[in-house]
Amino acid sequence: MYCVLRFYFIDYFWLWVVPFFVFNLIYVTKHQEIAHVRTHWTTNMTGNLALDRLIDTTMVPLTGMSKESYRRRHVSAHYADVGNVARVFSDVWLPFISFPALYYARPWRMLTTVLDKEFCVKQKLNRYQLVIETIGLYTYLIATVVELFYYKSFYLFGFHMLPLMLYQGAVLGSAAFAHSGIDKRNSFDSNGLFDPDTLPAKQGLLAFSMRFIGVVGNWAVLNHGIHHAFTQLPLEIINQEYKFINQHCLETKYKHIRYNQLLTMKVMPHLFARIPAPKWYDYILQFIICCISLVGMACSVIGLPIMPMQFEVVLIDYRILFYSTRAERAMAITSMWNVINLKEFAKTLATPNDYVPWVLSNYDNYMKDIDAAKRAGQQIEQPPAYYVDNEVLSILKRSNQKKAD
Repeated sequence: MYCVLRFYFIDYFWLWVVPFFVFNLIYVTKHQEIAHVRTHWTTNMTGNLALDRLIDTTMVPLTGMSKESYRRRHVSAHYADVGNVARVFSDVWLPFISFPALYYARPWRMLTTVLDKEFCVKQKLNRYQLVIETIGLYTYLIATVVELFYYKSFYLFGFHMLPLMLYQGAVLGSAAFAHSGIDKRNSFDSNGLFDPDTLPAKQGLLAFSMRFIGVVGNWAVLNHGIHHAFTQLPLEIINQEYKFINQHCLETKYKHIRYNQLLTMKVMPHLFARIPAPKWYDYILQFIICCISLVGMACSVIGLPIMPMQFEVVLIDYRILFYSTRAERAMAITSMWNVINLKEFAKTLATPNDYVPWVLSNYDNYMKDIDAAKRAGQQIEQPPAYYVDNEVLSILKRSNQKKAD
């Protein structure tokens, strides 16, 4: 299709470029899910060993995903430190800064991973497979550069690489929604259930954000939490039956079910309560916010120092920035971290990951904002007491601890 458009309809480029890009983003890139499927069926996925090996060999050029590194990340995502807060303190979770999901921006990281034998042994990575994937990655990047600058064409860069990055950004955003909790275990706190159709009109912008990242990310925002509960169930079936599954879970009365709720909403309920139902123009501005957030999360996936959790507050409702002060939001966030006893807890970590300095730095900046507001005589509404289940908190603090002398 691209060849026909490129060679016969190039004069109408500005008419077909956006529709063709959206077509690739929403329809074509969702077939990248084969990389996800492969992490759950590592042996005999297709019933044919040769076909399995062919998929593994071509996965990086076709989907941008490394079978080995994605498998390592995905196993930890399912079985260790599942909630976003738990991952801050994890010694198992590998942040994207140090271990990208896509290597387009930092291709040398795949090469250095191959050369680091100790790391591969520790993380149980197959170095032979990584060598094949490294060759595939560099071949793809060379082909992209040659096409772009020698042939003056842009399919690989504009209609393959960029859609893959945005798709993974949407999947990351969906996962950030699903895991917006504290529990390090697989629970309905660390794996939220969502259905934008059941949100009240006042939360229309949150419903809009869910649908936006759902359309781009193959509705991962709806299926991700359920997928953690039943990994063998195909995502397409979950996408069709998520309402029934959600209702079953709610009626069964599991503990601490987080339904249509994010951690930020639990931390700042008094601030979101101020916001009225959205007007028609709010959806236009929320669309712009969603696009910016999607690009930011795509940058996070490729290993740039951008934390996906920082987009959560504006994806819920961008108007929170106008209906509350920075100091009030800082007060609510630091109150949550104080319940966890962040500063003291961080000192006990045996191997802090890349998230810890970022969170500590943010905490200090928030405290400075609060002090500055108080000195200026601003009134700061106290947030309601934030509650964390004692069992969840004790399990959170049981891992990655320094050994006693």
